[in-house]
Amino acid sequence: MAKRQSDSMNIRRLLAAILVLIGAAALWGGVLLVQLSGSTYYLLGGLMVVTAGVLVWRGNRLGALLYGLFLLVTLLWSYWEAGADAWALAPRLIAPAVLGLCFALPPLWRGLGRREPSFVVGISVLSLAVIAGVGLRPADYTAGRLPLAVTPLAAGNQDGEWPVYGRTQGGSRFSPLAQITPTNVSGLRQAWVYRTGVVQAGAKSPLQATPIMVGDTVYLCTQTNIVIALDAETGKERWRFDPKIDATGASVVTTCRGVAYHSAPEQAECPARIISATFDARLLALDARTGRPCRRFGKGMAGEPVRPAPL
Repeated sequence: MAKRQSDSMNIRRLLAAILVLIGAAALWGGVLLVQLSGSTYYLLGGLMVVTAGVLVWRGNRLGALLYGLFLLVTLLWSYWEAGADAWALAPRLIAPAVLGLCFALPPLWRGLGRREPSFVVGISVLSLAVIAGVGLRPADYTAGRLPLAVTPLAAGNQDGEWPVYGRTQGGSRFSPLAQITPTNVSGLRQAWVYRTGVVQAGAKSPLQATPIMVGDTVYLCTQTNIVIALDAETGKERWRFDPKIDATGASVVTTCRGVAYHSAPEQAECPARIISATFDARLLALDARTGRPCRRFGKGMAGEPVRPAPL
């Protein structure tokens, strides 16, 4: 009997410690978020979880009740913020709900002086059921949540262009070109090779960008956020722009996954733009023809002057 009680206490205190650690992290992040005029949910939620952890550590059944109330608040907040979107609800609900299911362990709820799983387990099951129910709901793209209309950019695409990451705004990743077929693909020959000049020693990741092609120009970015424009026919560099990123305090990886093209014909300056984000949290807008920064975009950009290639 003594061993059973000891095991029950150890399990209870392990869960309590997990709750306190997770709650403290959420509480600290919530304080920072409130200072930035953000949501108060994480501050209040973190406080509730820390308090619940302390109560569970002491063997007080109110800890389970408080965590159950936290789950109920989280469920309501998640649905209010994300709506009936399973992909958005899942990261908000799954981890807290799974942690709530731990209260169903017999050694735990017995250690809290209960004879049956507390209401926190029911809220946990309800949270998971909501995610499952929303996820199994047939997708309805006719209600206007996802635009079905073809954008002006997509409507003006030439067959050989690849103006966005997945070629179309819907991400089809399919080219309608029919000149290359399974029967003649073996006869393809290399037309040109381009090297960015960025060596692995100067970056923390290999080149990972998916180039885009608009008109007769290919646009890409290097792992150091240098934006480059190439002649699609010859591979000759037309221009490059180096934003001179500051990688101080960078994580293990610095990279650039690609650039975006934006057409703004109503603008006298930069009627066609290349948009790119840098690792040091800057958003760039460059003239697609020259590579020069668009002066009226944001607050301007510091970086190495554009290096145009002879036309």
